[in-house]
Amino acid sequence: MPVKKQAVRIAAKGSVKANKAVRTSGYGHGSCTKKCGHGSSKYGGSSTKKSGYGCKKKSEYGYKTEKKVCKTVKYVCKPVSKKTCKKAVVARKSAFRAVSAIAQSVIAGATVQVNYGIEQYDLGREYNPATSTFRPKQSGIYSFIASVFFTSTNDPASFGLAITVNGVPVATETTSSASGGVTLDVSTIVKLRSGDDVQVEFFTSLAGSIVPSSATHFEGVLNRITK
Repeated sequence: MPVKKQAVRIAAKGSVKANKAVRTSGYGHGSCTKKCGHGSSKYGGSSTKKSGYGCKKKSEYGYKTEKKVCKTVKYVCKPVSKKTCKKAVVARKSAFRAVSAIAQSVIAGATVQVNYGIEQYDLGREYNPATSTFRPKQSGIYSFIASVFFTSTNDPASFGLAITVNGVPVATETTSSASGGVTLDVSTIVKLRSGDDVQVEFFTSLAGSIVPSSATHFEGVLNRITK
């Protein structure tokens, strides 16, 4: 075959290949090749489309660009209920203890207030050793213990010890003895109001003396505050 005719035939083959490439690309422009999963004889019958517009989706009306619709999500914030916090009532420290300072003479048949002149401790500053009186600063439930050691002659006698609130006995303990000395104690739990006066009273049918010792003491403590 002559060289000239051979060159023409090769050029013709190259042109056919170029045309096939153009028909295969669909639109013939763009750089991204995306697989759509559809074939079409109109655009070359290939499942691979080369297009700058992205992937086309086939419908009954032809190909159209697939669009994604993003819906705005609304967050509904419910108001948080406020918790009602009750203010805690802080109780002041209230406790005391006192003992007798000196001997206290008592005549027969008399009722006297017992003197506890030595204050050992008083957390709330509510006990007055000069008057042997406890006066609470806050209302509440209190516990008290009182004790005396009394000596007299060896004649039989009766004795009584009482815790009083504003002069009225709230707890009383009595005993009788034929010996020359006796230890008597009394205790109670009582509800007090702020400003009440708590004292200790002693009664004897025989003259004698309250002895200052560790057995003669008066003490109290706040158990619980009240309104």
